[in-house]
Amino acid sequence: LYDTVIRTARLWASATSGTATANGGTVTVNVPGLTTASADDFSIVLQTQADYGGTQSQSASTGGRFSFVVGNGSFTITNPTSISQTYKYYVFKTGGA
Repeated sequence: LYDTVIRTARLWASATSGTATANGGTVTVNVPGLTTASADDFSIVLQTQADYGGTQSQSASTGGRFSFVVGNGSFTITNPTSISQTYKYYVFKTGGA
């Protein structure tokens, strides 16, 4: 992977988050070394881990909706959908030392 100035990215952290409850629930993911002082040095990729079958069939159309805010050492994901969600995340170090 390359960022916009063609530097190689390093995978800094990856895992699956805890659960964010429906209708505005949040989940905080701790990432040591993540900082807002050099926010351009990190890229975060999120993917919902929705249940696409059974009684949660509406997740197929709403599972990709979320927002997140980055802080020092963590980021917080907000789930606006009508079902609980977990998220697969990848944090890439794209700049700095």
